[in-house]
Amino acid sequence: MNFDNPVLKLIQKPFKIDYDAQDKDGNTALIISAKMQKYEEAKLILEHGANPSIQNKDKISFIDIAKTNENLKGLITMPNDEYLDPADDSDEFLDAIKNFDILKVKSFLDKGYDPNKIQISKSNKVHPLEVCEDFEIFKLLIEGGSDFMFRYENENGKQKIPVFTIVSKRNKRFFDYMVEKGLNIKIKNEFNQSLLTHYASKNKDSEIMKFLMNKKVDYRRSKNNKGNLPIHYSCKHSNIDVVKLLIDKRSPINIANNNGELPIHLAVKYGTPDIVEILLENNSQFGSKDNQGNCPIHYSIESKFGKEMIETFVYCLIPKFDDIKSIIDIETEDKYTLLCKSLINNKNEISSYLIDLGSDVNYTMLNGNTPLILSLKNNPTPNIIHLLLSKGADINHFNQEGDFALKICESLEILHELLKFKPHLNNNECDVILNHICMLHLQIAGVLMMLIEKYNYIDCYKFAITLGLKKLVEFLIESGADVNCEDILGMTPINYATIHNKIEIAKYLIENGANLEHRDIEGNNAFGVAAKCARTSNQMIDLLLETCDILNTNYAGHSAVFVAIENKNFAFLQHIHEMRPYLLPQLVNEKGYDSYTPKILLVKNNWQYLLPLFDEEQFTYEIPIIMEEKLKDKEKYGDTDILCAIRNRYYTAFIHFYEEANPKPDLNETNKFGEFPLFVACYRDFSWRFINFLLDSGADPTKLYEGKTALRLCIENDFQNNVMHLIQHQTNDIQQKFENGMTYMHIAIKHGNPIFVRFLINANIYPKFVDDDGNSYLHYAALSDNKEIIRYILQYQKDCTLMNKEGMTPLMYAVQNRGFIFIEEYLKFNINFWIKCKDFYRSLYFSSLLNNDTFDYLLPYYQTIFN
Repeated sequence: MNFDNPVLKLIQKPFKIDYDAQDKDGNTALIISAKMQKYEEAKLILEHGANPSIQNKDKISFIDIAKTNENLKGLITMPNDEYLDPADDSDEFLDAIKNFDILKVKSFLDKGYDPNKIQISKSNKVHPLEVCEDFEIFKLLIEGGSDFMFRYENENGKQKIPVFTIVSKRNKRFFDYMVEKGLNIKIKNEFNQSLLTHYASKNKDSEIMKFLMNKKVDYRRSKNNKGNLPIHYSCKHSNIDVVKLLIDKRSPINIANNNGELPIHLAVKYGTPDIVEILLENNSQFGSKDNQGNCPIHYSIESKFGKEMIETFVYCLIPKFDDIKSIIDIETEDKYTLLCKSLINNKNEISSYLIDLGSDVNYTMLNGNTPLILSLKNNPTPNIIHLLLSKGADINHFNQEGDFALKICESLEILHELLKFKPHLNNNECDVILNHICMLHLQIAGVLMMLIEKYNYIDCYKFAITLGLKKLVEFLIESGADVNCEDILGMTPINYATIHNKIEIAKYLIENGANLEHRDIEGNNAFGVAAKCARTSNQMIDLLLETCDILNTNYAGHSAVFVAIENKNFAFLQHIHEMRPYLLPQLVNEKGYDSYTPKILLVKNNWQYLLPLFDEEQFTYEIPIIMEEKLKDKEKYGDTDILCAIRNRYYTAFIHFYEEANPKPDLNETNKFGEFPLFVACYRDFSWRFINFLLDSGADPTKLYEGKTALRLCIENDFQNNVMHLIQHQTNDIQQKFENGMTYMHIAIKHGNPIFVRFLINANIYPKFVDDDGNSYLHYAALSDNKEIIRYILQYQKDCTLMNKEGMTPLMYAVQNRGFIFIEEYLKFNINFWIKCKDFYRSLYFSSLLNNDTFDYLLPYYQTIFN
């Protein structure tokens, strides 16, 4: 032995050492020595009584380490070791008890082995009496000093006494012997306040419970710390003889524990149907809810006897209820029925049984979910879907999140099952084709694309192009999606491929017939769209230079060059100069309908450094000479200089007056008639230069003249260019309201220009606005004869059946006013989109009362709608 060993020196000190002390990681000195493979130190520490079974925070003990190390392995069986491996049952004494080896047990006892020593069995601390199943060994242990009243702490630090385990697991002979040895049968477990009757109720030998009852041990009112009576445990452990005994002795069966559970709750959750039958026959409360909000029958879903449990409830309760739904459709606190819970948990056998029994297949939960929606969200089977639909489940119902059957269907097999029941192929809450395209359910999308006619695929293309999914674009084209479809801004797939720089997709679209000369709402072709977007790459510009009409002018009469300058897209101009140097000089003096040239625009904005691109000499901007003869009627209207310049469309003078003024003039100042600059600028179309400058410089776009804003004036006078610039400017309040609560959208519909409706939708005007009479946008559209406006509003306004203050829906309004075009578009809309049959029926009835031509117009749709 090495006498210089520091561990030995420490052990030889004259003070007491705690060999089982643990560091912050739970390691003892013994574990540390094992990790460092120091045999001598480990042996010394063991010889002084260290516990080798103590585990650190990683659940590793000295024994675990020694098993894997040849040098340390011999230390595990040292004679001084009083502890056992918690991970295996290697203790000979415990093994002898478990193996019914009475001679070996006796041998241990004869050698003075402590019969109350706490053992480790399957990582749990146990007393020898608790694992003993042989009565003769049990007697031998007690006679050898083993105490069934011995108190110890288990692995969780809770106090245990063997007698309670024995009463709950062993037969009457064991119990009688303990009584003979002085057992106090009225003992109470101090830890959980349980009496012996609680433990006896867990035991299938009812004789123990009968004995305790005869000895007046309380079983009716003796709640433990969890609020359980003995009958709670007998129901949980399916001890039918004990249950019968307790009920015969009038044990209460409708008292709840601390979790709100009656004995029948536990019987359904853990027990057997025969226990439930006995409880129901003795009037156990069927509708009592526990703290989780569940009635007993709801736990059938968790039971291994699920269907049999429900059959038991039905058999026992049907004589007491007129309607079977009162039994099987009783709600939880959260408004679930048994069918809902079975579908969520994929209990298909139970679901089929409940549906056949007549459970409500259209029951609606708080969030709007129905059994059909729940089934589709939880790994549905075609059989369950078919069964629900054949029993009348509403295939077109949607929940509060806008989910409905066709939207959440994820397999082709389920889709074909749904289509057998003729669902509406869309509803206002969701575009199903777009939804499945975005979810990449292409097989489902392909089937729907064949079924839905006159569908606009632009949003599908936008999704695919934005993410660069060429395969998806190929799928759309191969499936017949129009390659030249357009959105509300007149933008087509090739336009979106241009602004997102998707070269390969753009080439593929061109190969498949994309129209590069299609004009957006401003009149720009694909080349003009590229000029507006500063993100457009040189590769994309090169592609368009080869394929587009580069001299095309938009509705304002301007080419792509002017559009690029207007949008400060100087990279576009630089690249055009490099690739087509003759083009910019050719267009520098181009004039649009407003006589505004690229050259003037460059100079006015001090972008003279770009002039060489146009082969123009650099020059400075000189103060203009103001021609007074152009400033007319100043005194007549009481105009300021600025207002007079705007009225006379004299832009040069307008800029001069503003720039030279000090301080800067108030751009919201009115003349003697109440006119102000922005309003006067909008008297004529193509006033975007005035509009942009005024708004950028602080003009108020919400200011009124004779009850109108500048935007309203332009809408009512069809000034498309002005409207576009006013709507797009960030200072404008697009949600502004006017007389009778009308919004810009109400006014645009009333005026009848679909382009303005498109502008407003794109600007995200609130879709649910109603006027003071409760009329929505669709009520106004019901009086319109413009098909385009009607279609836009039908798709934009989610609630198509909103009633105004007179109780009229838009369809009824159209019937009253003989709006045949609206009725036709509305009913066509029904082919692809969901509408409420109730609204159609109301309108049909209203039509018959009015006795006008609309009745004959509506009648042919009757069968289609109601099918």
